[in-house]
Amino acid sequence: MKSLSVVGLCAAMLVALTSCQNFRGAFSAEGNIDQAKMAGPPAGAFNAALQQEYIGIAQMEVDEADWLHGDRFARKGTAAGEGEMVMPEEVGDWALSDESQQELTSARGQLTAALDGGGREKAPAEAAKAQAMFDCWIQEEDARFEGHQPGDIAACRTAFWDNLAIVQEAIKPEPEPVAAPAPAPEPVARDYLVFFDFDKTDIRADAASILDRVIEAMEEVGSDSLTLVGHTDTMGPAEYNQALSVSRALSVSEYLTAKGVTGTMDSSGKGQTDLRVPTPDEVNEQENRRVEIRIN
Repeated sequence: MKSLSVVGLCAAMLVALTSCQNFRGAFSAEGNIDQAKMAGPPAGAFNAALQQEYIGIAQMEVDEADWLHGDRFARKGTAAGEGEMVMPEEVGDWALSDESQQELTSARGQLTAALDGGGREKAPAEAAKAQAMFDCWIQEEDARFEGHQPGDIAACRTAFWDNLAIVQEAIKPEPEPVAAPAPAPEPVARDYLVFFDFDKTDIRADAASILDRVIEAMEEVGSDSLTLVGHTDTMGPAEYNQALSVSRALSVSEYLTAKGVTGTMDSSGKGQTDLRVPTPDEVNEQENRRVEIRIN
């Protein structure tokens, strides 16, 4: 009888001790959640979002009577609210299967690269969610405490990858602007006009400038052949004007030859038969006193 009393007393003490530990764990976790809620205001949008994410995970764990992890995440929420740099859980701190350890190691590497690459600044809410869901995922995979709730594991894992993808997209460098193709160069002109004073064949200064450009254009297009056609206005006899038009074409040919042009120059004249500006006879018209030059 005495022996049974001792056994009963010990059992009662064990139950009381367990209940006391559970009460202390619950009290500590709840207290730390309250402390996390009061921390801050945090510095920056990322820490503000991370604080709330950790408070949410901590409360979820406490609601499931997981005081240990509720307390752990509440403390991380407090640290985020106080402006600390809170990092994702270290893979080596958890009891994981080889397959889970390999995947979570890769996931953490991608997460930290995205966070350090500007994710905290460019997508603070999604970056905070990705970090919190990584921590949620890794603790759900831990064989010592969890690992038996595939639905919870899948939910945390999916939320992690979805939010990480948003962060990774946000930090992609802007594509280099594609320079507009340079406009095609204007084709070199092949047709030119030079004008003459009344009843003259002299090369005027304005005509000389144009003929110098003709020489440059011949070099640019690689041609050594020209066609020169002289013209007159309707002043004077037609026979005289025919001869005058030929003389004007020859005058242009002589100028170009003197400037070093050695190619073929076909010179001819049309007198007053091909007027640039149609006029009656005996009209002094500058536009008709000309030589037309064609680079062949």
